[in-house]
Amino acid sequence: MHNEEFKYGSGEMYSNLIDLNDFFKNYSGDDYCIIKMPSYFPNYYEFSDLDILCENKEQMVLSARTFLNKYNVRVNIHYPENGKHSHVDVYPFGKTLDFKFDFIDSFSMYRKNKVSSKFAGFVLKNKILSNGVFVPSAPCEMVVRMLEYIEYKDVRPDKIKHIEYIKSKPEHISSFKETWQEFITEVENERKI
Repeated sequence: MHNEEFKYGSGEMYSNLIDLNDFFKNYSGDDYCIIKMPSYFPNYYEFSDLDILCENKEQMVLSARTFLNKYNVRVNIHYPENGKHSHVDVYPFGKTLDFKFDFIDSFSMYRKNKVSSKFAGFVLKNKILSNGVFVPSAPCEMVVRMLEYIEYKDVRPDKIKHIEYIKSKPEHISSFKETWQEFITEVENERKI
């Protein structure tokens, strides 16, 4: 099951201990979307996570737990940030973290901008199918990435990748700005696009 594919130019191998395509293919609902999906999905590296917006976090946690029963792994389920996240961590026995499912049902974890409680529903309503999984529409993805950049840029300089993603979608800038204005109240006026 272990994929021997290499990350371009780095020499790092994908872990792929679990089959992410299989998880989403067998999930019974369509009430989710993968936010900030990496370009190499469904491949992943050790210590990776996948952020998944969903209507029902507990249903997704149960589905992930059931799915992982067929693998020889230890599973740890926890609820950080006072339950704003539901994490399902996958550990090969005797090893460190391999993969984390990070389920959310709102964007209330962002503190540097106030996100409307209606935004999560809007993202899910406007999701699109891409490579067999649901992802946000481009303007919604851009809003989430801007939120992520603003929230963490001071401690994680690598978050600049989200600004680069936004700039790579000039055809969606107008819709992105409209969506931002409708659902985001800026606490820190730092959005620069």
